[in-house]
Amino acid sequence: MGSRVPCDDLVSSYRYCDRTLQVLLNTIFGILMLRKGPDAMPHSAFLFAAALAVLWSVLIAEGYLITSAESPNHLLSLALLVIHISSFWLILQITGRGPRFLQAVTASAACGAVVSLASLLLYLMLVPVIGLQNASSIPVALQLWLLVVDGHILSRSIDQHLLVGIAFVMIIFFAQLVFYSTF
Repeated sequence: MGSRVPCDDLVSSYRYCDRTLQVLLNTIFGILMLRKGPDAMPHSAFLFAAALAVLWSVLIAEGYLITSAESPNHLLSLALLVIHISSFWLILQITGRGPRFLQAVTASAACGAVVSLASLLLYLMLVPVIGLQNASSIPVALQLWLLVVDGHILSRSIDQHLLVGIAFVMIIFFAQLVFYSTF
């Protein structure tokens, strides 16, 4: 009874898989509430790739459902993600915390995916109720909270104060904004 079965095993053991997913989601929500750091995330390239794929999918869906453009630029959103990830890598390498890179960007991508999905769903539910102008302010507030969460992730990764992490994330955000406005 005490043996564990991996999720990818042919034996059907949904309880272990459900428990693993529940622990992962609790970790992501703990990071979103600034109670846990990126060190609580598993050191997994697969989890990073999965979180990045979900985040990019949500960004593509936002491009189609929220923006007025008929065909949003998917490569632009991918380029903004690359800027974000490479900035995290650069900051962690400069501060000598390179081994924490995978957990930091996994936490950032996973939290970004959850917040972006929540803001997309809130936007779609609130537009018919309170109108387009009022509904767009709530997802913006969630995205601003995501900047604080990314600052928290970065500050915990480099062992600095939260404000230092937020300052780095604001620099990354403005770099992304400049890149976005040029294209």
